[in-house]
Amino acid sequence: MSKYIFMNKFYKILGATILGITSFSSNAQTVFSENFNSSTALANWTLLDLDGNTPQSGYAFFTDAFITFPDPDSSAVGDTCAASTSWFATPGTANDYMISPSMLLPQNAVLTFDVRASDAGFPDGFQVLISTSTPDTAGLNANPVLLNVPAATGVWTNRTVDLSAYSGQTVHLAIRNNSNDMNILLIDNFVVSVLPAFDIELLATNRLSEYTQLPSNQTDSIVFAAIVGNNGSDTLKNVKVNYSVKRGSTVVYTDSSALASLAPNATNTFVKLANYMPTMTGVYTVDYLVSHANVDANLTNNSNSSDTLIVTDTTMARDNGIATGSLGIGAGTKGELGSVYVIDNSDTLTSVSVFIRNGNGGMTNQPVSAQVRNFTNGLPGSIIATTDTMTFTSTGAAYATLTFDNAGGYVVLPADSFFVGVEEQDSNITIGTTPTKFVANTNFVIFGTFPWRANEAVSPNFALTYLIRPNFGTPRTITVGNNEIVSATSAIKVYPNPSNGFITLNITDENKIGNVLVEVYDITGKVVYNNNFSGANIVQEQIDLSGLNNGMYFLRTNINGNNTIQKVTIK
Repeated sequence: MSKYIFMNKFYKILGATILGITSFSSNAQTVFSENFNSSTALANWTLLDLDGNTPQSGYAFFTDAFITFPDPDSSAVGDTCAASTSWFATPGTANDYMISPSMLLPQNAVLTFDVRASDAGFPDGFQVLISTSTPDTAGLNANPVLLNVPAATGVWTNRTVDLSAYSGQTVHLAIRNNSNDMNILLIDNFVVSVLPAFDIELLATNRLSEYTQLPSNQTDSIVFAAIVGNNGSDTLKNVKVNYSVKRGSTVVYTDSSALASLAPNATNTFVKLANYMPTMTGVYTVDYLVSHANVDANLTNNSNSSDTLIVTDTTMARDNGIATGSLGIGAGTKGELGSVYVIDNSDTLTSVSVFIRNGNGGMTNQPVSAQVRNFTNGLPGSIIATTDTMTFTSTGAAYATLTFDNAGGYVVLPADSFFVGVEEQDSNITIGTTPTKFVANTNFVIFGTFPWRANEAVSPNFALTYLIRPNFGTPRTITVGNNEIVSATSAIKVYPNPSNGFITLNITDENKIGNVLVEVYDITGKVVYNNNFSGANIVQEQIDLSGLNNGMYFLRTNINGNNTIQKVTIK
């Protein structure tokens, strides 16, 4: 972003009415706090503009070393920060000070504040200084620099400075802008507080999956991961992270990780592979809870829950089902938009569901189809299969389910990455999008003479997830040799599924079952297992497939001439 673009952005923000709002909260004892949300916020500060430079013509509103200034990342009226510029009419170095009122520092005091450069391409740097006497350069220069940052980041960053060396003294704290021909330095939420002795915080946790929905045969063992920090002044002993996997509201698995000690201001990353795989259908979350041997000063930051994963019979999804927007290429331009998916086990793709937002009705009575492609070298590749073309008849937003009748009703996919792209013909396709769980390099587009590109490479505003959902399952009909096999009935159960190769076949029927022929086929149609069983109203038999390779198979049962099939997976 150029200086000029950023400057124009701020001109618009400065047109808003600035209101004074004072609010702060801290779990620690607060010694001093300023959020700069008042036009008089700097009245009690000492401001020193010692460079003698004149701001460039567009920045004439910088009438002092620091001024109150709208927060560029906030749309709230009155949300302001402190700002200083180093962009002058004649290039030069800033020498601007913002010196706090005096304050008495107790033991274990720390300074925290938020800082950012207005423009990452022209990042201002800064120093944090302290005076134990007067609020001027003489007092500040009498002590070592507390913090020196040559270039601030282009996003708000929280900084912490330890003030314990000055316990019991009355001090002034200062921010100095010493940048040369940059842009604007922004400071906010300047707080001096006292650290509690013991305060552990759960800083971050691992997401359960990059998907929102997974078929039960495509799940994997859960990986627990948590970053834990010590916000207190004393070393934490016997630090523990507890993990609880829940299906709905029921805890189905627990585990934990431990650390002997964690020093003040230190963090530790805990990672553990669970001996648990969520294969039963339901909504899963992981609850994280951190603890230690002492009484914690703030229990509100000790726990968190992961995102949710819905384990389904058939559906795979990256989206949360809530379309907050839509993307298309544009009427009159053909192309393809879609997402990447990864399956750990070979599976049968039976259809694709795509949510079409159709805001202005332009997609009504228009054709819709999709391509299934290989995904190689980080880009969509050759076509594996094409769905049937359907006519989208809805006058509003709706899901379109695209089948594979032209390919015999299903497409067998190997354990690998694959891409599903929805084709845009003459009308803007308006595929539903959501920012939820966006993952870089998983959503792609191609149109006109432009090659395949990730959405976010086209524009940062397109860093969105498509509402495109592959559906897997037992095909409606499968032909093995010359025999057509129809879908399985509820009277026949195979479990566990997926399995390690040892499965149980359970058949119940009100009528007499008699003889049962059981055959297992691989995805090529080859018989890899066969046996005969018999029973009256119940047949329950153990079947050993442990000698087969991992992958997907079809278990066929023939009961009195009636064929059924179950898809089974060996992992």
